[in-house]
Amino acid sequence: MRWIVAGIDEAGYGPILGPLCVGCHAAAVEADGPPDLWDLLRRVTSKKRDTRKIHVADSKKVHVSKDLSRLETAALGMIGPDWRPDVPSLPWYQTIGPIPISVDATAVTILHNAYVAECDRLGVETVHHVAHVYGEDVLNQRFAATKNKASVLFTATAVHLQNLLGDFAEPGVRLHITCDQHGGRDSYTGLLRDMFGDWDLTVVEETDGISTYDLAQGGAIATVRFAEKADNHCYSAAAASILAKYAREALMHRFNAWWAERVSDLKPTAGYWTDGLRFLEDISNTRTALGLDEAALRRSR
Repeated sequence: MRWIVAGIDEAGYGPILGPLCVGCHAAAVEADGPPDLWDLLRRVTSKKRDTRKIHVADSKKVHVSKDLSRLETAALGMIGPDWRPDVPSLPWYQTIGPIPISVDATAVTILHNAYVAECDRLGVETVHHVAHVYGEDVLNQRFAATKNKASVLFTATAVHLQNLLGDFAEPGVRLHITCDQHGGRDSYTGLLRDMFGDWDLTVVEETDGISTYDLAQGGAIATVRFAEKADNHCYSAAAASILAKYAREALMHRFNAWWAERVSDLKPTAGYWTDGLRFLEDISNTRTALGLDEAALRRSR
């Protein structure tokens, strides 16, 4: 049977500055059951840090300091050094900077080529590896419309789900999608029924930490699972986490560079609450002089 094993995860849900990035990774494999991609790709990837392999794990474990090199090596090792993030239309993301940002392009290319060769040897085909980027302006519009931050995140996740179902769900293919749990939510039944009303929905389990559903339509079956710390248990969710985190870090690199050109001795920010407020204070005079409202920068939720 042809399996499509997919994962969805986000980066940037919590900060008050910068974009929200929602990543998705999907691989196609011929197998009797859901394949373990960590095991299949063990010659070129590792769940633990190994400088000879691509570190595929929770992005918080891969990116453990302000040094971007480990995260960048992992992300570009999988997707290649030619990848570029989608860029929001806001001016502070338009600064053109090189990618890779912090590692040697030749070294990453060699690592990526080895990854691709091993995938080809094993019949593992990456069919979807995308990070959707939502700038502050788009997020604030959606927050205002829904009055619910969690709904905005689920809608962004559902875009990936719709793409996966539309592109890959068909008879003879089994789609298995793992998403990171959204906050403390245990039930996604209503949300899935609202989004995918033309699919038959079966609740497989709804427990503390994991919620699993089968969606069926015309002979196609897709299993959708929301799991706490999904990127610790699912290779594709970890790959999605890394891509989302790297997309956000690359854009925050541009964000900080744009403001540093206009404010002397400005300390960069990752955009989280306390330091985000410090950054807003540091750029306040320049922002005012540029005629920019703080609401253009700061998320409303």
